[in-house]
Amino acid sequence: MSKSIWRQGVGASVLAGGFLVCAPAQAAPPCPESVRIAVMDFAFPPYIFGAGSEFANPPGKHVEWVNTAIEASRCKPRLEIVRLPIVRMRMELGVGTLDLMVAGSDNPEIRAIAAMPLRGGKPDPGMRVQSVEYGLYVLRGQTEVQWDGRTLTGPPDFKVGVSPLVAASSYAREQGWRTELGQTPAGALKMLVGGRMPVVLTSYTAYMSLPEAERAKIQKLEPPVLTTDYYPVANKTFHATYTDFVEKFWRELVKASRAD
Repeated sequence: MSKSIWRQGVGASVLAGGFLVCAPAQAAPPCPESVRIAVMDFAFPPYIFGAGSEFANPPGKHVEWVNTAIEASRCKPRLEIVRLPIVRMRMELGVGTLDLMVAGSDNPEIRAIAAMPLRGGKPDPGMRVQSVEYGLYVLRGQTEVQWDGRTLTGPPDFKVGVSPLVAASSYAREQGWRTELGQTPAGALKMLVGGRMPVVLTSYTAYMSLPEAERAKIQKLEPPVLTTDYYPVANKTFHATYTDFVEKFWRELVKASRAD
């Protein structure tokens, strides 16, 4: 799949009383000429398939939702969808070289650099695009690591391998756990299978993305650690400049996610 979709932009004017009336030159354009949207550069089925900067075929639900939402919007910008690492995604969103992200969790880091759909100062629950369950995983049959839903115990000075997604890494930091970040959510599980970590904190989606032979070696500890909701986000300046477009895009993105 091509990483970008190009469409011809359109202008707007009104015919009134026989005269063509154009919007004042200083008025902010309602539609952006181009939109740059990022999705993850690692496999996160069914949302994203394949890894790296290129897109798999099919690309995954996030790309499908973006195309549906752009098609349903009143604008026809040049659309560029790129696959980026999580850290670079947040950096580019903050500096404005990235306009939109399909999904971000509500946390201080995202709030500082981005706008998201809010209600009463909190994320609007009706604008959630997905929920992700995070849990602790160990090698099947081990007995050293224990989890009761509040306290994690294990061998002396043990570390926890952690998904690089903010929801997981922030939780581990709040608990005071000694951690090592995996390069991807599934990469954290690779550290477990490879014997580098006795326990990892990552998503159930990452677990399900592993080959069946690797999943057979792994056991999930109960109860789950947390479930995190994800919302569409935009660069703050882009949202302020093209508010109607961004919020229309958000609504159509959520609608597309519900249709799945």
